[in-house]
Amino acid sequence: MSRKHPAKTVGEAKIRIWLADITTRNIERRLRAAAPELDLVGAPTGERPNFVLLAIEEYERLVDAAEDKQASEAHAAAAGDERVPIAVAERLVAGESPIRVWREHREMTLDQLGAAAGLSKGYLSDLENGNRAGPVETLQAIARALKVSLDDLAPPPQD
Repeated sequence: MSRKHPAKTVGEAKIRIWLADITTRNIERRLRAAAPELDLVGAPTGERPNFVLLAIEEYERLVDAAEDKQASEAHAAAAGDERVPIAVAERLVAGESPIRVWREHREMTLDQLGAAAGLSKGYLSDLENGNRAGPVETLQAIARALKVSLDDLAPPPQD
């Protein structure tokens, strides 16, 4: 069963604390002894409180810990992934031909890419310039030669 206490005023501010299972007398007694000006408001046993009051330092510590964990997880997830210069990403986002961007990033000529993918220089030039749209099999061969996924050769979505 929950017990509610009216909020107490400390100076100008009202302070209210929720405790899950306020029936634990030891917790209530210790809090009242440490901070008699606090208002202790409990939730029924087994129910989760609606909010938690934290010191700003503790809140900031928790936020920092969560951000550190998220960054560590992202780093671990990206382990083994190829890192590319921002200039490559910017060119792709700007709408340049993904085949050309990746080919130049790999420092390949049209002749070299054509030999690796089994395609002619002229056909690759047409693909890069948007004059032709190759079938999936052709794009897969180019992706293999450039060591990228087929998705990496997809043009960026248009706004």
